[in-house]
Parts: sequence; structure tokens; C-alpha cells
Amino acid sequence: MPRKYQKQTVSIFAERLKIARKLRGVGSAELSAKIDSPRTDYIDDLEHDKFPPWIIIVIRISDALRVNSDWLQGRSEEMELPK
Repeated sequence: MPRKYQKQTVSIFAERLKIARKLRGVGSAELSAKIDSPRTDYIDDLEHDKFPPWIIIVIRISDALRVNSDWLQGRSEEMELPK
């Protein structure tokens, strides 16, 4: 059961990551650099569900794209950060 939940969460994360990145007009390699990833294809791998993100990566992506980290994880319907 936990594995199914994790896969569902990763799928929501991957989908919402792509939505937020495109909405903000940020390329995947650019976002990889903004979160200090040594790999330029890291965001592409996350968007294709290759592996689940670590929480620190969720936070860095959230900060870089100015979106709610709970929204990225499918835990909230509020995409924008509160002002």
C-alpha cells in the first residue's frame, strides 16, 4: 500500500512540476541549475517519473518556481504561495 501511494504522489508531482515550469517559462536545464543540480537532465527525469524527489528538492523547486510545495506534491489545490 505505501508503494502505491508513493507512485501516485510522484505522478502528481511530475505533472504539476511540468505545469509550473511551463507557466513560469523556465526550461528544464535552467531549473536544474537553479536548484543546484549537477545534472542538466535532472528535471526531465523527475517529470518522467524516473524516481521520486527528495524533500529538499521539492523545497528548492518550490522556491525557484514560486509555487506551494504542498501543491507540487498533490497535498493542496492552492498553487500560488500566500502573499
